[in-house]
Amino acid sequence: MTGSAVARPLHAVIAELAITPDIPKLLRDAGIRGTTGDQCSCAIAEYVRLRTGKPWVQVDWFNTVTGSEGTHLLDSENNPPNVQDFIEDFDAGLFPELERSR
Repeated sequence: MTGSAVARPLHAVIAELAITPDIPKLLRDAGIRGTTGDQCSCAIAEYVRLRTGKPWVQVDWFNTVTGSEGTHLLDSENNPPNVQDFIEDFDAGLFPELERSR
C-alpha cells in the first residue's frame, strides 16, 4: 500500500462495498481502472487490492478471495448483490471509464 493508506481486512472492504449506493462513483473517485472479464484485475479486484494491501485478489460473481505471495492462507467473502450487479455490468462494458486500456 502506498501513502498513508491503512490495509483493511477483506470483510471490512466487502462490507463497505455492500452499503455503497454508487460503486462506479466510489471506484472513479479512488482512481480505479480494471480489465473486463479478468477475475484478477477487474475493477473490484483492483479496489480490493488497494484497500487490503493483498497482492493476490480474485473476484468472481459469488466471492472475493485474497491471499499473500508465498502462503496458502486465503481469505474469502461472499459478494453482496450490489457487487454482483456491478460485476455483471462492468463485464458487459457499461462503465468504459473504469476500464484499463489494453
